[in-house]
Amino acid sequence: MRGFLRRLRERLRKRKFLASVLTLLGGTVAGQGILVLASPIITRLYGPGEFGALAVFTALLTLLLSIASVKYEMAIPLPKEGTSAANLVFMSIVVVIIFSAAAALLLIPLAGVFFEWIRAPQLRPYAWLLPFSLLGAGIVQALTYWASRRRQFGLLGWARGLQSGAQVILQIGGGLLRLGVAGLVVGYALSQFAGLAPLLRRSDLSPKACTPSRWRELASKYQDFPRYTALSAIMTVLGAQLPVILFARYFAIDVTGFFSLAIRVLGLPVLLVGVSVGQVFYPEAAAQKENVALSKGMFERTAGVLFILAFAVFAFIGFNGPELFSLVFGAGWKSAGRYAQYLAPWLMLSFVASPLSSFSLVAGAQKQSLWFSFGITALRIVSIWLGARWQSAELAVLFFSVSGSVICVFYFAWVLGLAGSGLGRWCRSMRGFLLSTVLVLGALGALQRGLASPVFIVLSGVLLAAVSLWFLARMEKEAECG
Repeated sequence: MRGFLRRLRERLRKRKFLASVLTLLGGTVAGQGILVLASPIITRLYGPGEFGALAVFTALLTLLLSIASVKYEMAIPLPKEGTSAANLVFMSIVVVIIFSAAAALLLIPLAGVFFEWIRAPQLRPYAWLLPFSLLGAGIVQALTYWASRRRQFGLLGWARGLQSGAQVILQIGGGLLRLGVAGLVVGYALSQFAGLAPLLRRSDLSPKACTPSRWRELASKYQDFPRYTALSAIMTVLGAQLPVILFARYFAIDVTGFFSLAIRVLGLPVLLVGVSVGQVFYPEAAAQKENVALSKGMFERTAGVLFILAFAVFAFIGFNGPELFSLVFGAGWKSAGRYAQYLAPWLMLSFVASPLSSFSLVAGAQKQSLWFSFGITALRIVSIWLGARWQSAELAVLFFSVSGSVICVFYFAWVLGLAGSGLGRWCRSMRGFLLSTVLVLGALGALQRGLASPVFIVLSGVLLAAVSLWFLARMEKEAECG
């Protein structure tokens, strides 16, 4: 056993990218594991309508957060000298503070009318929590990019774990006290500050490094971030969060709760692995951008690993969604499992494309990325509108997933091109796995009709995991030989 662990450590030392991902992933898994384990308890303490209200609040906070610092924090990993990066951190935090104050002055007086319009009046007493939680989340976001630049991936995992733990404790406490919407919303808002202390303590940011006289120069140098990246982020977040608000507007708040839980559960793999990979990939790609061959190889291998992992997870949910949701969250959440089946293809593709999207920043292609974001948002709005027109929430979810899947494929192909590769080249390198997925899906589709649900759940899980693990091991062996 000691020999195995020694060989594993030696292999990770040779592969700094993988080691960094696993370090960050370990803390993230611990944090999100708390949320996963607590979810069956929380879904039994709160109803779908209360989850729908939390989903609307979360969507609004995410929308505001996407523009709180006009994306200057995303430039933090790019400067070669540390003083410029440190000043980008200070500049981002000041912008967040100003934006949060402005949001408080504008949002609180208008919140009543807005929450009535989207048919979520139960959120009106908590409008003040939006700018408050925005302040904490915005500062944490800037410090996260600073820690990522400094390769403090263990610290990032620890901060995420604290945030998740605080959220679970507060929300379960609110449920036991029967606080309803307040328990979910207040718990979520306060948890945004939970990771702030360790990030500040380990940041080593000295006030002496803060030189506002340089901010105009830095703002000019990285002007593409507020001009294009911020707009792109707004459009991306609108595309992801506006459907929640539109669901609340056009359908019942319970339906919004089903949709939000499906997104939350299926989004966990993206959050656990995708975000961890993305935060390590971005500074690594920035450091290697001059070496085209090395950058292309890292991109293709990372995309391959992500796709193999995504297939096992999302195919399993695609086959067993309603049964899994009923078993884990309670019989009242079966509709959320059906929505999860519809959403699985889109989130599988998003799992691959999203972590690698930062390559467009390294390549300086923010303007082109903005057009993709416009397309994504427009298609998703149209999807929800069509579902509302036909008075079918299920159709809205289905259209939403199909449009998202199409855009993900085109976006992934475009980013592959930026890396010097191409979709055809990448598919040829993955042809063995792609052929196997077709055969496995066909076999499971045929078996599903003749087997009892518990038996099929176990069989599909084992088969999908075995196929993915075999190809991952094969890819690892090929990398060692290469």
